[in-house]
Amino acid sequence: MNTPQPNYYLGVITKILDPDKYEVEIEIPGVTKEAKAYPIDRSPDEPKPEDLVLVLGLDPVWNSVWLYQKLKENEFIGFRSRGKKVDITKDRIEIGIFSEMNEKDQTSPPYPEDKTPKSTSWIKIDKDGNIDVHAEKDMTIKVDGNVKIEVAGNADIKVEGNVTTDVAGNCCADIKGSTELSCPDVTVTGGQFTMKGTCSPQAGSPFCAIPICPVTGAIHVGQIVSGT
Repeated sequence: MNTPQPNYYLGVITKILDPDKYEVEIEIPGVTKEAKAYPIDRSPDEPKPEDLVLVLGLDPVWNSVWLYQKLKENEFIGFRSRGKKVDITKDRIEIGIFSEMNEKDQTSPPYPEDKTPKSTSWIKIDKDGNIDVHAEKDMTIKVDGNVKIEVAGNADIKVEGNVTTDVAGNCCADIKGSTELSCPDVTVTGGQFTMKGTCSPQAGSPFCAIPICPVTGAIHVGQIVSGT
């Protein structure tokens, strides 16, 4: 019994038919055009138009069944699919997203060197352990449990807009070093504000440095401010 022998060809992807199943349309010069092809294996890096592929024709008589396999053409290590990617280099790992417009720009000639769309939002960790988080738009961080943040060195926080802190329980800040708050308008609300310590006499200071009135002997200072 003679069975048809499958043929291998070098083809090119012309259209993405199903971005989830990686079904594509291919062209093999001199053999077929606009042929539907299915992946031999699920490559972690999604197919793109103009990708060169190794095509296996299972039906050499009617050319009705095509399977393809992507060729490695660049230095990209990782995977990308549906606008998300993981990009690994010798210096860092990046988890990012990219826009459809960004993807279109990066997958049409002329190609960038690695043929990989640039992220619009990302988390990057370099080989030294530095972490870079960038959000193109708003970011929400929600934790259902407790959070503990420890910083061995200095901490700089810069906010271009307003800052609102809403604490349902008690608020306690244990600061061993110096702290400077630079803000044109600071408001403390919630009911009661407590601050311990003493005040040193200084011109232009808003606090009273005389603990007892020299005339009446009444106490001038206290630790608690109510009605905030």
